[in-house]
Formats: sequence, C-alpha cells, structure tokens
Amino acid sequence: MNRFTYPLAKVQQAIKFLKTKRGPEPSFLKKFPGQYTVDRGKLIAGDLQVIPTEHRDHFLRNIVYGKKSEYPFGRDSLFSILKNEVMNVSKRDIEKFLNEQGPLIHRRSRPKKETRVVIRTPRKVGVLSVDLAHITHADVIKILGNGAYEYMGEGTKDRYFLNAVDRLTAYLLSTIITRKKAWMVAPALSKLIDEFEKLTGQKVTKVEVDAGGEFKGQTKEMLHNRGIRVQVMRNNALVEGVNAKMQRIFWNLVEQRRGGFFATGKQATKISNRTINRRTGLTPDEAIKKIKAKEVVSHKRPKAGPTERKKALPIGTKVRYLKKDFARAKGDTLGYKAYRGEHYGAVVKILNVRYYGVHPKYEVLKAIMTNPPQYEKHASTGRFKLRKGKKIHKAKRPAYWVWGDELIKSRPEDTKSHNLYIRRNVQLPKNDYVERRPRFEAHQLPRPKNAKPLRRFKRGQWVLYNRNNKKVVGKIKGLKRDSVNLELKSGRIEDAPKDKLDALPPYKTGDKILVREDDKWFRGEILDEDEEGFDVRWRQDNKPWHKVVPYFDQQFMQMP
Repeated sequence: MNRFTYPLAKVQQAIKFLKTKRGPEPSFLKKFPGQYTVDRGKLIAGDLQVIPTEHRDHFLRNIVYGKKSEYPFGRDSLFSILKNEVMNVSKRDIEKFLNEQGPLIHRRSRPKKETRVVIRTPRKVGVLSVDLAHITHADVIKILGNGAYEYMGEGTKDRYFLNAVDRLTAYLLSTIITRKKAWMVAPALSKLIDEFEKLTGQKVTKVEVDAGGEFKGQTKEMLHNRGIRVQVMRNNALVEGVNAKMQRIFWNLVEQRRGGFFATGKQATKISNRTINRRTGLTPDEAIKKIKAKEVVSHKRPKAGPTERKKALPIGTKVRYLKKDFARAKGDTLGYKAYRGEHYGAVVKILNVRYYGVHPKYEVLKAIMTNPPQYEKHASTGRFKLRKGKKIHKAKRPAYWVWGDELIKSRPEDTKSHNLYIRRNVQLPKNDYVERRPRFEAHQLPRPKNAKPLRRFKRGQWVLYNRNNKKVVGKIKGLKRDSVNLELKSGRIEDAPKDKLDALPPYKTGDKILVREDDKWFRGEILDEDEEGFDVRWRQDNKPWHKVVPYFDQQFMQMP
C-alpha cells in the first residue's frame, strides 16, 4: 500500500467509489480489494488514516503546534508514532516540514564532533543522574513580554527544574522548585526517587550529582538514610544532554503558548519521554515498561560509519551556521544554552567545499537578500567594500568558511506556522503554580499603586512623544528635571514632559525583531546599522525581503 501515491484527487475519487460504487476505481482499490474503508469522510487503509499529499503540511502543523498535542519534535521520534497512525507521511516528509519550523530549528543543539568510541560501559537500572535546569524570568520575558510575571507565578522570579534521569533508559523525572537550596532539593528529590521505584519495581542504588551546594547537607543526609550511594561527577554528560533536550522542548511549548508554566513543564517531560533514544532504540516510556515486565533493555553497539568526505553536503544546500561562540562570555552567567535559540543564523547556501583530510569545510554567505548588495575589492589593501548608492561603506567579506560541525541543514521558515502561534494568547488556569510574595525589607518599601512609573532618559535617545493625543517620534537633545528638550521628526524643537514619553527599544545588530510591512507583522533580524537606520531582513510568503528602517520609524519594529 505504501508504494502508491495518494494525491487529493485520487483520495476523493476513492471515497466516492467506496460510498456509491460509481465512477472510476483507483488502482490501489483494485490492487487491495476490501482493505480500504471510509470513516467520517476520511479514507482508511487497514487501521491507518490516509493523508492526501496536498494535506501533509496541514496535518503535521496541527500535531506539532496543537495546544494539547504531546507529539515529540524529533524526526525519528515523530515518525515512530505516526507510522502506526497514518499513511502517506514519510520520514523525509517529516524532516522537510521540521526544517521549516522556526521555533524548532533555532533551538537545535550543535552537531556533535566526530569521536571514536571503542567500549561503552554497561549500565544497570536504578542509577539516577540528577541536576537542576535554571529557567530565568528574563528568558520568559523575551517570548511573552509583560505577561511573564503572571505566567511564572508570584514570588521569586526564577524557577528550577529538578531533573533525575535513569542512566540505562534515559527516562526523565522532573519537578519544579523555587530555590537552589539543599533544604528544598532534598524532599523534592526523595519524591522523584519514590516515583521511579514505583514505576520500575527496582530500588535506586546510586545517585550521580555535581559538586553544587544544593546536593550537600540535607540532600546528602537524605540519600544516606535511604541507603543510596552518592557519586560526585565532574562532567555529568547524560543528565546535561537530557536537560538540554527537555529545555528545548519546554521553550518550544512556551513560544507556542500552550498553557501555564507548571502545565507546560509537565507536558515537556511527557514529550521528552516519548522521544526515541538512539542508544536503546526505544523511547524511555517503552524502556521503562520493559524493565517493569522483567525484560532486558540494552544499549546498541557503536557502528563504524563512513568517512566525513562521503557525508559532505553538496554545493547549493541550504543551511544555518553557528553565529555564537560556545565559550562563556564575560558577565554571562549561563553561557551557551541551546534552548535560547540564539546560536543559529539565517538560512544561507553552501558556495564551495574544501577538504582537510576527510573533514569538509564549507564556504557560506552571510545572509540571503532580495537585492544582494554589490561588493568590490580594493586594489591596494585587498579589503572588500560595499557599494550602496554613491557611497562606499567598509564591509567584511560577504562569505567565509565554517566546519561541518558548525552548521545544520535547514529551509526557509514556514510563514503559515509562524502566523498560527505568534498571535496565540496564553490562557492561564486560575490555580496555576503560585507562590506567596516575599516580604519587603525596611529599605525596600513598595511604591504606591497609583504612582507613575519611573522614567530615565539620556541625550541622543529616540522616544515616542504623546503630543495632543497623537504619538510622534523625537530625539532627546537635552535633559531637565521634569521634561526634556526634544527634536521632533519634523525638525521642530520643544520641551516635552517626561510622563508623556515612552522610550523606543534600543535595537542592535543581530537582534531578532518583528517588522511591520503591508499592515502585517513578520519575524525578522537586524543585519546592520548605519547613519540611515536599521538594515532589516525578513521572510514574507516564503520569499526573502530586505529594507532599511530609519531610526524615527521604529514604531514599525517591535521585540517578539
């Protein structure tokens, strides 16, 4: 049956023939008589629903972005479930669709470097790797804006996922805590251990942790009283990997506005446990069921794959390359995190391939534009310059070289999916995860409810001025106690009260923004900044667009 094609016209023809026994009979009905039926206007082959070729993307969009959907986001994991539910949706179709989804592709982890594994240590059930995943209030603000405080609950802004992962099956148990303290970790971890022992019927014999203070004191004492051995790991790679996967799923769900914080965390854990594990060849849910049934779960032996030269991507392949260094920058407390979705750039093409031994290195463009700029090489210095009108601006070389483990295959973002979730409102339940507000210290008295917000401005700042109930854009030339000296877009200079000013967001190169064009908002990125304004690129109707937005027209841009 899978060898036949199922275009929409053929599917409708088959439904009509099965209902009325009239009209032409499609070839797959002749080949397999009695195997096809009609149920509620849909064609069924055996126990599988036949998805018409033209409706594949619509079907995948519903199961990936549905508010209550618990389907995983990986190609292999999603196919392992769909192959038992529908027909005419192949693994290649799923990969093509997933490569067009912005929330998923931006949060993919970095491709692994080539390593040689000779022997893998055998693992036993009952050994848990434990770690905390930090969910910051600032990261939620980037997606939900001012609704982040209500979304995460009252009290302490940041939250932590306490994750425990079984080393054999990669099964994840997770709960939410509000403090990175041993007195809070100990009872929460004890409940996770009880839950794991009830699921598997096996005792937990060892717990692997890092050297953090939250796993000392009361936590260490609790594990000792339960007869569980504690091992401090310098590099707890298993739980870090599952943490990264779970957080990528969680932030995808947050961006899709599926529900409240606590419910979204539970849904992310369920999807993680339905994601296939490469070492066991099973999902963690399936592996746990085998363990409980006293069946054997083992890891696959590593295979010696082909050389990197044979796996090189051909010229013209569309990819995204890493634009952020993985080293921790100064002042950055979290360092590189895949769940932030800031490490991959725009979709570009591979221009050339070089080999260093068997390892490929690729030449890629910096960005795709509707009207590519013209570059020229200076005769004496050899530097590239960008010709723009009559002026010549200095610019970097338009293309450069990256290694194969610094890029992933991708496609332009699916605008239909983007419009599906970007306008979705989060509906919070009444009794979501809530904590009492902390008491204020003597020097931290709360401001009155009706007090006006504090406003701080500086010279040279662009602001939005509410002038006679009409908002106009201006630039601050001078500061006074309660007002500023403002130069309006028209060139007029006047004093404006501070309580009638709103600061425009300080954009910079690389920021992801929403840009308005034809009275619609599109997801874009700031490529450059010069004396004229911001150079913005976005995709509209699956085509690249590009224009310069002047500083005084920033009302046509906003943070996503």
